[in-house]
Amino acid sequence: MGWGNQPKRTATVSNSEGGDESEARPVFVVLVLTFISSTRLQQTTRGASLMIQLNKILVPTDFSDFGKPAITYACAIAARFDAELHLLNVVPDQAMLVPEVAAFSPESMQAQSESLVREAQRQLADLPDDGWENEKAIVRQVRTGPAAIEIVEYAKAENIDLIVIGTHGRSGLMHVLMGSVAERIVRNSPCPVLTVKPEGHQFVKV
Repeated sequence: MGWGNQPKRTATVSNSEGGDESEARPVFVVLVLTFISSTRLQQTTRGASLMIQLNKILVPTDFSDFGKPAITYACAIAARFDAELHLLNVVPDQAMLVPEVAAFSPESMQAQSESLVREAQRQLADLPDDGWENEKAIVRQVRTGPAAIEIVEYAKAENIDLIVIGTHGRSGLMHVLMGSVAERIVRNSPCPVLTVKPEGHQFVKV
């Protein structure tokens, strides 16, 4: 099912006492407001309704199966808000992965890094893989360096409104957010962050 076929919706939260809350609101929007600590809100007049605006949504991915639910959530939210979807993969700096950097020439390290970037670009071109469609083009980018730093810097540079990220990486282990990439992103992100577990109750079909 293409996410782009769903009508654009906005979520309105009453800001006045005794306001009518009978209007149906998308379930996932209510839960997003529960999971994230703050949201960019546009208030027209004092006491008026608050309108959520999401124009750019970023979903970092390491191409693991554990990160697929985060992509599904990002696609669903982008379709609802007619937002631009950004897919980002961060390639580790090879100098940080090799114990004895001096044993390798700069040329070989550079060649290895470029090979990883090309492979990441190839895999990004196949995402999302569920037939998701939207009028806005998908932005796909590859960065090199420490994952948390590069993701936060990208969000700042591109004026991202929401980051959607999985709690589990390639190993399938969750570090209870302490010291993990997700935890550092939550602490330093310039915008709200929605973290998605690969198991348990889901409010978007995965």
